[in-house]
Amino acid sequence: MNLSSVRMGILQILLLICEAVLLTDCARGPPQVADQVAHRQSARLGSAIKLPCPVDGDPPPLIMWTKDGRNIHSGWTRFRILRLGLKIKEVEAEDAGTYVCKATNGFGSVNINYTLIVIVTCVVKERPPQACDDESDHVILRHGNILDFRLFGSRFVPPRCAPEPD
Repeated sequence: MNLSSVRMGILQILLLICEAVLLTDCARGPPQVADQVAHRQSARLGSAIKLPCPVDGDPPPLIMWTKDGRNIHSGWTRFRILRLGLKIKEVEAEDAGTYVCKATNGFGSVNINYTLIVIVTCVVKERPPQACDDESDHVILRHGNILDFRLFGSRFVPPRCAPEPD
């Protein structure tokens, strides 16, 4: 074996190594959202809900969740961060708000934002006072009526007003 064939062999090995590195680096990149998501989610009071975080990345991203800007951590006992989402058990009215799944790796990050609406169902026990601010319409509530109240964060959204039937 002569010196030029040894050099040629070494050169081929180096080219193979460079090609492998380039192909590996091409597949790597920032996290990306893998599936479409419904950014507005709703859950009934007392139920469970899972907010998905369908992200892909190479290297696999680190997932972090926030609610209204606060980090969700293991001290939030009804909340469990899963590989592909956030599960909330026994939803409470205070769980309504803005949730963000942030997926980060060495190449960048991506956010998926959600608004969680908590639906509170109640049965009217007695006729309450006027339920709407709009004086042109009002709600007729009778004993036994069932209303769904939708909670958006800490503010209360009253039920839809309907004119009084004739």
